[in-house]
Amino acid sequence: MQNKKWMFLILMLFTVMPGYGEILVKEYDFGDPVILDFRFEIEGLQQTADPGKPILPFKQARILLPSHGEFAHIEVVRDESRRMVPPGQLEISSGLIGQGSGTLIPVADLDLDVPYLQHELDYKIQKYKGARILLVNMYPVYIDQHKDFYFSPRLKVVVHFDVSEIKNSASMHARDFEDVRAFIDDTDFLTTYQVEKNLTQKSYDYLIVTTNAFENSKSLKKLTTFLLQERKLTSKVININKELPRLEGVDNAQKLRNLIKSEYQNYAPRFLLLVGDSDGASPLMPVRKLFASVRGYIGGNWKIYNEYIPSDFYYGCLDGDFNYDGDNRWGEPGDGDQGADVDFLCELTVGRFPVDSETQLDILIEKTKAAYNLENRQKKVLMLGELLFKEMDLWGGDYMNQLLGTVDDHGFVSRGYDSTWDVFKLYEKEKDWSGKDAINLIEKENPLMVNHLGHSNETMNMKIASFTYRGMNNIDPYFYYSQGCLAANFTKNDSIIEKMIYTKGGPFAVIANSTYGLGPEDPEFGSVKYPGTSQILHRYFMDRVLNDQYLFFGKAHQGSKEDILRYIAFQEARWVIWGANYFGDPSIAP
Repeated sequence: MQNKKWMFLILMLFTVMPGYGEILVKEYDFGDPVILDFRFEIEGLQQTADPGKPILPFKQARILLPSHGEFAHIEVVRDESRRMVPPGQLEISSGLIGQGSGTLIPVADLDLDVPYLQHELDYKIQKYKGARILLVNMYPVYIDQHKDFYFSPRLKVVVHFDVSEIKNSASMHARDFEDVRAFIDDTDFLTTYQVEKNLTQKSYDYLIVTTNAFENSKSLKKLTTFLLQERKLTSKVININKELPRLEGVDNAQKLRNLIKSEYQNYAPRFLLLVGDSDGASPLMPVRKLFASVRGYIGGNWKIYNEYIPSDFYYGCLDGDFNYDGDNRWGEPGDGDQGADVDFLCELTVGRFPVDSETQLDILIEKTKAAYNLENRQKKVLMLGELLFKEMDLWGGDYMNQLLGTVDDHGFVSRGYDSTWDVFKLYEKEKDWSGKDAINLIEKENPLMVNHLGHSNETMNMKIASFTYRGMNNIDPYFYYSQGCLAANFTKNDSIIEKMIYTKGGPFAVIANSTYGLGPEDPEFGSVKYPGTSQILHRYFMDRVLNDQYLFFGKAHQGSKEDILRYIAFQEARWVIWGANYFGDPSIAP
């Protein structure tokens, strides 16, 4: 465990005219490193993933900044350091996707600019529901200019503020304080934020955005009545066909986000549901595509993929406009406020009903109502794994096993399905299986959750083709998570995931990719040492949905993207944050 201490110092700074400054100092203590598998590890810390560099432990601090004063600069100070004796060889990272050798290299042969991680300042300032939060990566183990290894048991984060012109304190909605409290390391400065005292009387819980096609729908009315009577959630329905024409924005997606932002600022809803399809040249629901670029492996070759990824994340994170430079690449690292990075801490938990008919909407709402019976469901889960890359001897089932029990891998511990769950498996490594086999097992065992890692596209997932899919006869709907490529590309004509969710039977909610999933492309034959970034996100999700946010699927999905921010310097993390979208009611929970 790490011990944390706060110190708050007020200093007088003298320039030509006397002014005032504040220094905020936060201390972090770390346990001694141990050497495991040719790398340094510290309990509770993540592992770096810089391709071609040694793997070293790091921690991302989440520091709440006081509401007043302008951020000036930051320092990370080492109180003391002691020299460490490294193993004769060190493991070299191949990145979040296997791109390097992943081999062992003698310490004397390390090819890197030194010092390494001794003076790094890797930080971002984010806003989360009105609070300003500093995310800073700290590296207690570093390499000096002589290639000697050192460990610092205590690091200080020193934040400097310019408060020569103190502004009014920022405010937060009272209902958001607990979310902020749960996210940050310490809560000392929560009291510096003013509370919107008058908001509670006019606030509501659930914003539903739809179109002319569904504004007066009987099915939608059935949903809002259910939410109020059974879940005590107040809701508001807004028709974008009526509202968008009067709003400012460069396109309908930006106009819609501005509408959502206004609703949040004035009424503080917690959930957002987008009701309407987004395929074709004139989508019912506007789409924002966010940019990312990764190196991927297809057909035996590595190549660079530049993608514009359909992402509802844009509608949940409401600070900045995601396009500071005004080009056609929304969501680049410099597209946040004043050229900083974009907003990654979402104010709203977002879900999508990708429907274009009253029949589809009614089916999905009936499945949604049935889903709220979670506490009476048997704890059954189905794990589906396919052959991934024959030439690398990589199998989806090996990675699905990382969702079972407690797993300490890739620098973090995740808690998956424990012994209270009945686990059913279809692993191609053990036996060939078909889409029909998957459907039969789902209908027979009636699982609460299904997880999948295998090849997919817009018309095929779980080895089920969309043109043959007519629904399932499972007794109760289930939650489904798939890492497959493109299966949830909701800008194409009714992707396979869309058909699954608005057709009778099958899932009540799905997390799946609108772009390529970043699979485990391990450079070592038959190894599971380097999971793909989609697998990392999946593990973060499972740790949340089975523990701290038990069966709160939408919230756990949002939380998994907060967890992977530790690696946001990598385009792979950005890619999976954009691409993994949630289909279904975002408020579903026991």
